[in-house]
Amino acid sequence: MHSADLAPSPAELRRLHRVADGQEDADLIVHGGTLVVVHTGELQRRDLLIVGRFIAAVTQPGALSARRALDASGRYLLPAYVDENIRVERTLLTPGELARVVVPRGTVTLLADTSRLTALCGPRGGQLATATRTPMRLLEALPVTPAMPAAMTTIVPRQPVPLPESAGGPPLDVTGMPGAFPAGPEPDGFGSVSPSGPTFGSGFGSASGGLPVERTADDDPWEALLEASDGRTVIDLVVRGHLDRDVRRAVKAGMDPLTAVRMATLAPARRHGLDHLLGSLTPTHLADIQIVSEIAGPHPPEVVLSGGRLAAERGRPLFDNLDVIPAWARERLSLPPGLHSGSFTVPAASVGSAGRAVNGVQVILIQGEEPCVEVVMVRPAVTGGVTGCAEADPEQNLLKVALVTCRADQPAGTRVGFIRGIGLRQGAIAMTTSVAPGDLVIIGAGDHDMMTAARALEGMGGGFVVVDRGWVLAACPLPVAGVMSDAPWDAVRDQLDGVDAVAAALGCTLAAPFLTLAPLGQQLYCPPQRKV
Repeated sequence: MHSADLAPSPAELRRLHRVADGQEDADLIVHGGTLVVVHTGELQRRDLLIVGRFIAAVTQPGALSARRALDASGRYLLPAYVDENIRVERTLLTPGELARVVVPRGTVTLLADTSRLTALCGPRGGQLATATRTPMRLLEALPVTPAMPAAMTTIVPRQPVPLPESAGGPPLDVTGMPGAFPAGPEPDGFGSVSPSGPTFGSGFGSASGGLPVERTADDDPWEALLEASDGRTVIDLVVRGHLDRDVRRAVKAGMDPLTAVRMATLAPARRHGLDHLLGSLTPTHLADIQIVSEIAGPHPPEVVLSGGRLAAERGRPLFDNLDVIPAWARERLSLPPGLHSGSFTVPAASVGSAGRAVNGVQVILIQGEEPCVEVVMVRPAVTGGVTGCAEADPEQNLLKVALVTCRADQPAGTRVGFIRGIGLRQGAIAMTTSVAPGDLVIIGAGDHDMMTAARALEGMGGGFVVVDRGWVLAACPLPVAGVMSDAPWDAVRDQLDGVDAVAAALGCTLAAPFLTLAPLGQQLYCPPQRKV
């Protein structure tokens, strides 16, 4: 999807004007709710008039009518969240399954970083990350105009706005409901009702036009929070949440709740020049709406509208994933011809000359919660002299690592070295890497288990696998470009949990070994040449 496809057509604009002028009924009215004005941090009692995909007018209660009604009495009306930096492949889900997880949590628009998929698959990779027929809106993230330097930046402090307590009303329905909030002062700039009748306008929603956006005092803490949430996986999204969780964390850290909502809605839309279409509940903007009983509360929205259509209710998606995965994305993964367990041996001659002891071998070291890659020197066990092999030594936390090239557009090859910091006592783990050129990475204590793991990945078309004593103990197949699953999100969550748990049972000390190692790719190999 392209951002140009989001703007209203001339015909849509003409109908929006007619509805806002009271000449015809809207398709849907959301009435009785309290509107969050993200531009100013105000709370206003307003009706939203929706025509097709767009908001036609924001009016005082009861000013205009519609063919259908959604009573939001006792609830807040928020813009749907905008995620401005997500790597779809990092979640392990296809866009359609990702939508079924994040839309019920209030996120409708995602700006995807497609650089890694494009490097893996060419231009088709970007299309794979942004194509979906679900209510989720996926756009390719483009470079953002840099913010003005600190000396030129105006820091805009914002005063906290006290929130009324949640009304705690009954479940939402399309029929009338009791309970209401008192109306607040009329916000300037909205389509509203004057003595002469309804008015129509673009309100606060002027596009930034790609110009640098002034930073505020809230940007730094919000960006730090997002950085800590970087690399969301299916488990993170399901267990901890998406931008809804970030908003809660920001509030817990002391940010005003309405400011936190603005940072997840209007602010990213402005940075990407989309604030004339997204990020606020304003006339001519897309009708992407959350209806919640508590701002920054622990529960998902009671209702989510995407482009004016019901998309989720009480944490459940109201749509299926009917996306079709293109055939090219399932191209078969093929191991190099002649690959066998002997391909993973490291001859002693490559790490020490005949008749001389091996003082040290270059080894990749993985350490820390955010693992960094270092090259260190170790003394491997060497058997059989010149004709023997340098072996893995699990007792010394020394394992073999092999990178196997298996893409048709890359020269076939197998590179074998050593790695430390994984912790496996036995068996092997293997994965397809999520960075170009898309090698297989196999780490193990024994050559036969490493070969079994390679064959398992070939049979699955890519993914994660754990092997011990010739048996596949757990697997998470990722047959879509070798980095995404074609299974429902709950199956992917269970499979990922399974491979992590079985790897830990074999001694692996990394908390999330597969998601940690897969993005490292060729960094996991260095030639094991001898160093005296």
